[in-house]
Amino acid sequence: MRKIELSYTLNHGDIQKLAENYYENSTRAKRAKKWTVIGALVLTLILSYFPTLVMGRGLDFYLILVFIGFIITPILSLQQQKKDLIKSTNRRLTKENIGLLGEHHTTISEDGIHATLFPHDPKKEKNSSNNWEEIDYYSQEGNHFFVYVDNINFVYVIKTEDKTEEVDQFLSENLEKRGGN
Repeated sequence: MRKIELSYTLNHGDIQKLAENYYENSTRAKRAKKWTVIGALVLTLILSYFPTLVMGRGLDFYLILVFIGFIITPILSLQQQKKDLIKSTNRRLTKENIGLLGEHHTTISEDGIHATLFPHDPKKEKNSSNNWEEIDYYSQEGNHFFVYVDNINFVYVIKTEDKTEEVDQFLSENLEKRGGN
């Protein structure tokens, strides 16, 4: 049975990459982006109507306000959402009690992925594993791989040093690749 064993340590920079990758590639974040844009557009329609009513201007003035709002509002709201999501994801994942910072041992095999956080400390040790049917897709940024399990909103962070091509090949045989390089 073919398998790859990896041991690595995740630091704050790795968690920052995860937060940015999550914003770009996760299904949940993409859904949130759509709702942000829809909400911004509806708000623009509503807020553009009242100045038109107060000023007594016609339909042309209302359409101009809506057009300007449709261009500006979604862009600004998506920029703010990106900052907020990356910041909150980073903060949540670096907390002491649930954080991902520290030593990891990951095994990628024909059965799936098994990861252990703090493998040398029995009191802090956390294990997680999923078979290939439960895993949805993966993304790569340099020597970092982010493997997404959408139904439980979980991401495996795999950091490789010298086995990047081997890990990429193994993952691509079993999963769809999104974004990244």
